Amino acid sequence: MQIVSAAPLPPADPDLKLPPIHLRIHPVTEPGAIHFLRIFGPECAKVLTAHCQAIIAALYPLVEALSDPSFPTIHNITVYIRPMDGVAYTKSGILDEHAKEIHCSAQYFGRSSFEEISGVLIHELVHVWQRDDMGSAPGGFIEGLADYVRWKAGLGAAHWKKSRPEKDQTWDAG
Repeated sequence: MQIVSAAPLPPADPDLKLPPIHLRIHPVTEPGAIHFLRIFGPECAKVLTAHCQAIIAALYPLVEALSDPSFPTIHNITVYIRPMDGVAYTKSGILDEHAKEIHCSAQYFGRSSFEEISGVLIHELVHVWQRDDMGSAPGGFIEGLADYVRWKAGLGAAHWKKSRPEKDQTWDAG
């Protein structure tokens, strides 16, 4: 069986008003942070904005985003690049559940290409915009959807391999 690649992400709406996106780098002298700034540079705001617009177009293709009650309320997004274990994670703010935080490993970014960092950011930004049925959606579905949007954006991870699902896997395995 040949696996066929998916169509690219739908076109983004450049007029969609996004919440403020903040970038926090702690510390700026971290080698991974320097690498991130070197490869994203002044284009960082454009890249993050374009990623959000493409994700919204993919997740809500038939929704008039700002006026539809199913569209998530996001007050702001803060991307942190800092020393930490792992690759990245997304969470709600402590004081405001509609403020989203994306925490990214400076060490991981320091050894990654523009494409890999963009893929990680897309995956995490999907978590900002996706609905999870108030926490009841299966984790495999949540992660699988984020990976799918990343893959449709043409930024799948180099270590991903195309394979058939195992016979004992369920739809929500990720």
